[in-house]
Amino acid sequence: LKNDLFMPVLSFTPVDYQLVISDRHGAVLFETREYPHAWDGTKGGSPLPQDVYLWVLKLTTPSGKAISKTGTVTIIRNK
Repeated sequence: LKNDLFMPVLSFTPVDYQLVISDRHGAVLFETREYPHAWDGTKGGSPLPQDVYLWVLKLTTPSGKAISKTGTVTIIRNK
C-alpha cells in the first residue's frame, strides 16, 4: 500500500493536461486530461502484470509554456 498510484507532482495547476500510460507495444492502458487524476496500475479495473510501462505527459503551464515529458513506470506486485 505504498506508491499505489502514479501521477506527476506539479507545483502549479496546469491549464491543459494530458497523461497517457501505454504498454511496450503502444497499446493505451490509461489516459486522462484531468489533473490530478492518478493511474492505479489497472486497465478497466483489472490489475496489470508486473512490467515496465511508458508514460507521456503533455501540459501547458499557467504562463502558457508547453511542456512534454516521457518516462517509464514499473509495476511491482508484492506477494
